[in-house]
Amino acid sequence: MRAGEQTLAEPDSRSTPGRPLTPLAPSSAAFLGFAFGGLVNAVLIAAATPPWREGQALVHLADFGAFVCVGFAAGVAVEIWARFGAQRRKATLGVSLVFAYGIAWVLLRDDVEHFSQRHSGALPASLILAATLLAISLCVPAAIACGWWLQRSSLRRWAGLGAACGGLLANGSFLPADYFGIHLYLAWASVTLAAGSLSGSASARLARVAPAWKELSNASRIGLAAVFLAGLVTLCWVPLPARVAVSLMRNDGAVFHRVFGTLRGSLRSSAPRGSADLGEWFRSRSYLPPIPARGPRLIPKNAIVILLTVDALRADVINSRQYDRELPTFAKLRDESVWFSEARAAATLTKLSIGALFTGTYFSQQYWTVREGLTDHVLNQDRSLRFTQLLQQINVRTLNFRSIQWIANENGFVRGFDEEFYVPYPKSKNIYTPSPEVFGELLPRIAGRDDQPAFIFSHLADAHAPYSTGRVRRGSQFDRYVSEVQVVDQQLARLLEVINRPGLRERTLLVLSADHGEAFGEHGKHTHGNSLYDETLRVPLLIRLPHRTSRRVDTRVSLLDIAPTILDALHLSTPGHFMGQSLVPFLRGEVPRLTRPIAAETRRIQALVAEDGLKVIVNEREDSIELYNVVHDPSELNNLADSKALLARPLAQLRQFFAVHRLNRPGYEPPYVR
Repeated sequence: MRAGEQTLAEPDSRSTPGRPLTPLAPSSAAFLGFAFGGLVNAVLIAAATPPWREGQALVHLADFGAFVCVGFAAGVAVEIWARFGAQRRKATLGVSLVFAYGIAWVLLRDDVEHFSQRHSGALPASLILAATLLAISLCVPAAIACGWWLQRSSLRRWAGLGAACGGLLANGSFLPADYFGIHLYLAWASVTLAAGSLSGSASARLARVAPAWKELSNASRIGLAAVFLAGLVTLCWVPLPARVAVSLMRNDGAVFHRVFGTLRGSLRSSAPRGSADLGEWFRSRSYLPPIPARGPRLIPKNAIVILLTVDALRADVINSRQYDRELPTFAKLRDESVWFSEARAAATLTKLSIGALFTGTYFSQQYWTVREGLTDHVLNQDRSLRFTQLLQQINVRTLNFRSIQWIANENGFVRGFDEEFYVPYPKSKNIYTPSPEVFGELLPRIAGRDDQPAFIFSHLADAHAPYSTGRVRRGSQFDRYVSEVQVVDQQLARLLEVINRPGLRERTLLVLSADHGEAFGEHGKHTHGNSLYDETLRVPLLIRLPHRTSRRVDTRVSLLDIAPTILDALHLSTPGHFMGQSLVPFLRGEVPRLTRPIAAETRRIQALVAEDGLKVIVNEREDSIELYNVVHDPSELNNLADSKALLARPLAQLRQFFAVHRLNRPGYEPPYVR
């Protein structure tokens, strides 16, 4: 053996009276390191879901079982390496790095691909992706090397266990409710550090555990191995009860459960979908003829239609009336409009939601690519018709006032605008232009409109995280968020002053909504894009007519209904493949029955709200299913998915809806968009 090289385990001559102590082997230490991680993570889970609550004991058992089963597999791998592989430390570090990098390439790409694209420039995104995955993977061999150093004294070993415990406990607060792969590697490095701290140690307590395997008969060893193997197979194939799976999914430390969930999801995603006839909206609509406008014209031929979407504006901020004092203009608009109290977005990410609104289709029906020179996924190669292109065909002047630079014709989220205005704002700490500057460009062009019909769109991004530009700079996140919504409220007051002037009042239709809502800790989530619960899915929808008809409508509607509504209001036909329906009958005071489902997508999560109010959420990435009755349980707290009788129909509807309405293009898979 070369100088400086050591075997994985060094003999320890310490002993206790009556029984010599055997140093703990690396394979046993690996198993105990993972078991240690499971026990520490149980503390995190207990803080959120105490085991004495009904059904929660299985949550703790499932998580700890995932840790120890992975620990058993790790112990076997270490034992095989120790017996048949090179036992030199450099080789061990090299093999561990290769293994960690392979796992990272499979499980971390969704988390870091967006980072790689955003920082590409002099170097291609693929190279940055590979380097980023390598940097993260290095934490595993680094933990192994650190463990070897810790073995040199008892004090260091205790320090190592403390550091491992700290890493596992910190996992729940680091990048909360997102970046699953990063949480996995933090936990992996922590349990590896714990294993290294235990390896080679000899004490009376460990002596009762460490030699036990060697003292077992061959039959006992085979039986014990069979138990752990059965556990691994079960975790890889058998889904957990729905409530258990969702409880674990909401805990960032339950990383190994989520690994098995990802594996189960990939195995199940190839399963055939049902083909029962569930109605017209569950069949392909790509060849349907246009749907003609019906009834008398709702607005004059020279109408000005204004569509405003406010980023991250929750429905309850407007609907509840609780914030009317802080948001008087929103309250005034609500009371002067046809107010849809049950509106939902088609996605909980701005790109996906705006793309769906303008194309009239869902994310999985569209063709997403990374445009050369950009760092994010765009729709510039998607040939779907945007409703604004239909407006151009009848000589409606189309204008887009951008607070975010990428919402432009060239990127495909929107298309068909005759004029686009973007005002850079270098003082902003964010990547958007505040609404006062946007309205500074928008209002003069509304006030100066000629008699030509016009469509004006603006997406206002003031209420976006980190909520640092409103008047309230301290206090809770929600207080600061409302303060940013107030900025938009003040600009809406300026807008109403303009469109209430004679000559504009009689011809202006104002549509006000949002791209998605915002979470503030509900269901363990924050901001948006990482779930499809109603705090991020429900949005306000106010349609103010020239004659100011006011009415509350409690029918569930979708942002995909906006394009058909605007087309219908302008007496234009709606393309047959659009996935929404016109709301103009509601604007006339009628009570129509809308037949299309309310669906949504984000980051490999899909949701569908059936007519009876049952809402099913399927997370294909983590193999979880949730079912809520949003009529009786609007906060979505009681997951009914363990009831097969209740789940069967809404799940079949969701499966068939997204199977039928999916872009079928050779080699194309919908990307994981951040």
